[in-house]
Amino acid sequence: MNSNSTVAATHFPARRTAWLATAAMCGLGALAWLLLGLFIEAREAWDSTLYFLAVLPLSVVAGVIAGWRHGGPGWRWPLAYFGGQLLVIAPRWFQPGEGSLWPLALVFLFVCSLPCWLAAEFVIRVRERVR
Repeated sequence: MNSNSTVAATHFPARRTAWLATAAMCGLGALAWLLLGLFIEAREAWDSTLYFLAVLPLSVVAGVIAGWRHGGPGWRWPLAYFGGQLLVIAPRWFQPGEGSLWPLALVFLFVCSLPCWLAAEFVIRVRERVR
């Protein structure tokens, strides 16, 4: 076995677990949106105060855990989490009379992702200094 295949074999599990963690973040974001939607009477999850008290802090905690455990680019974790929410929201935009505010929704999701991104980026930098 040459050195190139050894290097690829040793790095593959780390890449695979990072992609699994990215998929898990995506699923967590979608699940948070859907579960909150079950318990509120508003049309959208972010119409509830619980979105800001529970779902956004959950994104920060999940981003910190994923950033510490898997590192990588800090933008990956909020992109996956809020991308999962986008996967739940976007199909509504194709229903008649529902899609007029989609650009504003994208901007809002971006703004909501900033605390997760900053926390993940911070913990990734700390992780690099510690290791």
